[in-house]
Amino acid sequence: MAYGRIYKIYIDITVFFEKIDLKFHEIPEFSLYFNTEEQNIFKNFVQADGKVINDIWVEAQPHIRSGEWIFKLGTRDVDLDKASCIACAKQIFGMVIEKVRFNIDREKLPDEIKRKPDCYWGKI
Repeated sequence: MAYGRIYKIYIDITVFFEKIDLKFHEIPEFSLYFNTEEQNIFKNFVQADGKVINDIWVEAQPHIRSGEWIFKLGTRDVDLDKASCIACAKQIFGMVIEKVRFNIDREKLPDEIKRKPDCYWGKI
């Protein structure tokens, strides 16, 4: 009986990117290196652009599928045509958020953010 439960949980948390309409309503808490200030900057930027968080995911998929954006989970390249658990799907989305955030033109950010100096370790 326990095996059946484990199997059922595995099936329930498996994501087939093509088969379901995966939606993200929040950015993962670990994204942008757990930096809540950067997360808020990102969320505000998305909202100011008239989008919701899931729009970032939808807009990223063609870049991932075409090979323009390559992400790795462990030693494997991310392939949206393969099954993934929810935890890995969140990891992929976290990588997408970093890619998008690091590529936001500083001039598109609010003045109070533009005036902030870069972190000692670089831009984030």
